[in-house]
Amino acid sequence: MVKKTNRFELNLETLKEGEKWLLKSDPKLARWMKKVEGISLRRKSYQFGALCQSIVSQQISAQAAKTIYGRFLEMFPDGKPDPLRLGRVTENKLKSCGLSKQKTSYLKSLAHEYVKGDLGSKKLGSMSEDEVIQHLTKVKGIGVWTAEMFLIFSLGRIDVFSVGDLALRSAVEKIENKKMAPRAIEIRAQAWSPYRSVASLYLWKISQL
Repeated sequence: MVKKTNRFELNLETLKEGEKWLLKSDPKLARWMKKVEGISLRRKSYQFGALCQSIVSQQISAQAAKTIYGRFLEMFPDGKPDPLRLGRVTENKLKSCGLSKQKTSYLKSLAHEYVKGDLGSKKLGSMSEDEVIQHLTKVKGIGVWTAEMFLIFSLGRIDVFSVGDLALRSAVEKIENKKMAPRAIEIRAQAWSPYRSVASLYLWKISQL
């Protein structure tokens, strides 16, 4: 879960500050952090596109997601998803990209919320983490995990940990050298606040070691 509010943003400076703080404050995590060459963050500043990509990527491999999303982008003249244009694209054309009927429905719902709903007018960047999650999860096909990834990679929030992420849970268990219930993992992650997003970037790499 996430804290109520947090105005810090992930950037090169805060990444370095977070690394130093985590190395100093948590010896267990620090031992594993030293096995990782380093982390970086590529922010997705175009929010509608980031949400489209998140929906496309759900429950498939990274390579499959990359291929399908590439085909999806080809439907837009400038390679930039637009809610108005997406609303006009036929379901069959979306399916021809490799999208399932369910994901096609999710993308259409997202476009509708931007064009005719209130999502397009909401300034998500000025909201608290809880408010962002509340607004995004109203959209069909967007769950808490997708909203939390949006908080990290699009809004650049610095103190987010997604207990629903399998790789993050696996990495925490690796650090602790034992199986842990999700609630216990969530409590363990609280020790990394106010830099839980920085810890998460390391944990994703640690899960691959």
